[in-house]
This record gives sequence, C-alpha cells and structure tokens, in this order.
Amino acid sequence: MSRGRATGDAERTARPRIVRRASLPNSRAVVGGLLVTVAAVGVFAAYRQAGGRPTTRYVVATRSVDPGGPITADALGLETMELPAQQAARVYESPSELDGAVALAPLAPGDLVLRSAVLPADRAAGFDGGHEFSLPIDRDRALNGGLRRGETVDVLATYGTGDAAYTLVVARGAGVTALDDGSRGTIGSAGTVVVTLALRDPDEVLRVAHAAEVGSITLVRTTRAGGPLPSQYRAPGPGSIGPPDTAR
Repeated sequence: MSRGRATGDAERTARPRIVRRASLPNSRAVVGGLLVTVAAVGVFAAYRQAGGRPTTRYVVATRSVDPGGPITADALGLETMELPAQQAARVYESPSELDGAVALAPLAPGDLVLRSAVLPADRAAGFDGGHEFSLPIDRDRALNGGLRRGETVDVLATYGTGDAAYTLVVARGAGVTALDDGSRGTIGSAGTVVVTLALRDPDEVLRVAHAAEVGSITLVRTTRAGGPLPSQYRAPGPGSIGPPDTAR
C-alpha cells in the first residue's frame, strides 16, 4: 500500500460524521393530533353508552294467571330490559298500575304484561262479589263466540215480535267469568254458547233470568265501549215519521 493512499484513509476515518436530528412537529400538527385523539375517545364513549346495560324496568308475571283471574301483587315483578318505544308504550312500568286488574289472556312466569291483555281495575270492579248466572245464547248473538273470560258485556233482551217488539238493557257491565261452546261434549251445541256472567245487582239477575225464558238475549261487548247504551228501544209504528222511541 502506498503512503499516499494510507494517508487518505486515515483522514477519512478521522473526519467527524454529521447526523441530522428528526425535526419536531409544529404546533398545528400537535393540535390536530390531539383533536383526532379526543374524537376517537368520544366515539368510543358513545359506543360504550349505546351498548351499555338497559336501565328501564317493566312489569312481568312471576306466576301463572288464568284468563279472568285477578292480577294480584304476588303475581307481578319487575325486569330490566330495553324495548323499542312502540313496544314500551304497550306494557307497564309499575305494578301499582295493575291493582285490582283482571287478566284477559293467560299469563305465564316471565311474560311481559301487555295492556291489551288486562282489564283495568275500574272496569273489573264488578267481578268480585257478583252473582254468577249461566245461560245459553245463540252464537250469532254472543259476538259469534268471540267473547273471552274477563270481558264485560251489556245484556239486551228483545220482547215481542213485529212492530210490537221492543228491546231493553236488562244488565250493564256484566263480567264474563266462563264460556263453553260445547267442545268438551257439554250442553252447548254448534249454534249456541253457554256464558256465565257475574252480575252485581240482584235485580239484574232476575231480569236476565226472565229474559232468558221469554225474550231473546243479545250480548254487547262493553270492554272498550266509549259510552252507555240507551236503556230501551221501540221501533216507530207504521206510518210514523218521527224518530224511534229511545230512552236512557
């Protein structure tokens, strides 16, 4: 190796090496990074909140209740769940709303108590202590067999025939406590249904019993009725131009 080449190598080895430092981000980049971080944290928090546990409690049955049976406090409980607004409007949030109510549909443990499956206390008041009375009625005069236990009905009786016929309301707000359409081989037939009614007024029992013997009975559902029926109806006589004779 020549002296000159050795000298050059020595000089290159001794020359200091310049290392560039990485430049720090400017203030605008720092602020932008912080905003992105804050936004990400907000999105995560919103996701956690949306996917969190439900907080609303709704009334459920804790034991079985048959249709027509009273809904007592020991048959109710509360369960926390999330329901869409449309479904939440159809159920109960407090057992106190069901004090004195009657079931219109069977309830099993864990069932949500729907408003449509309950007869409220103000309409079920006549069930307890009522005089029960059974009578066969033509199916087409008993809502074609569409009545259910727990509903209420007005009992109409039509007497006479032709122009002399007239109709009276002989019982109001009677509770339907039992129905039998003959499916179990009992006294009902294909054209009739045996209905058991709870009548609060002893005089109504006598009027209904009499009407069942000498008149024609029609049941009118009043479970969701908006107002009372007139007390009687008599068709206008031949040639009459006035309104029918009705009275409350």
